[in-house]
Amino acid sequence: MVGAVASAPAREPWWPVVVSGLLFLLSPSILEELQPNLTSRRLSAALLLVGGLLLARGVSLLARRALVRAGTPHLLPALRLVHLLMLVAVTLVALGAGGFRLTGLLAGGTVLTVVLGLAAQSLLANVMSGMVLTSSRAFSVGDRVTVRSWAFGGIEYGGEVRDLTLTHTVLSGAAGVIKVPNARFLDATLIVHPGGSQGVTVKLPPGVSLADAGAVLGPDDRLVPVALSEAGWETVIYVAPDDAGRAVLADLARLVNAHTATPPGSTAS
Repeated sequence: MVGAVASAPAREPWWPVVVSGLLFLLSPSILEELQPNLTSRRLSAALLLVGGLLLARGVSLLARRALVRAGTPHLLPALRLVHLLMLVAVTLVALGAGGFRLTGLLAGGTVLTVVLGLAAQSLLANVMSGMVLTSSRAFSVGDRVTVRSWAFGGIEYGGEVRDLTLTHTVLSGAAGVIKVPNARFLDATLIVHPGGSQGVTVKLPPGVSLADAGAVLGPDDRLVPVALSEAGWETVIYVAPDDAGRAVLADLARLVNAHTATPPGSTAS
């Protein structure tokens, strides 16, 4: 019963609200063509205000349904903030169309907006990016992903998506819990691994190259190099969590053990 009540707003139809809003927005132009002498600026402003409020409500309902379907209802507070900003913008436009002088108000609001925008630029970028990720359904909670961004210096991060918050996407991988800013996903190379593949950290000795390890993997598996040192490559291997994936890891373990037992430059008897 609680779940039904929580998801009820997502089933509220959005398209009649959007259509009504568009009709109200177009009505001043229609009335101006039909009865030019009966249309005043105040009436046009009132129609614009009603149409804008309805359109903002319809867009909010559509976005709410997208968030609930994506399994991220915790982003609804951010949607309410965006809805409030749309209401403020519609009100200011309607007041300006009605002939009210908003020069002083807009000048003060512009300065305040610039200050707040500079202070919260990164925060707003992550919030808006989170909304884009959830609406586009780039990935879902439970998927295993790998992300590479210029902001990371070319290093890849990967793991299972545990949560998608307002500002960060929480990944759980071999290196532990990783919180990646949402904005980084929009300018990064994103790989969603099929079948919920799992990541396993594997250290390759100097005698095993990346090509040797890659030859053991299956067509849907992936090898991600992490760091190179004198002890060899440290990698993360993504394989399916089934018998085939376990067989790949077993073959890779035998390859690594064979080169570990045989020092470089010597010949195994």
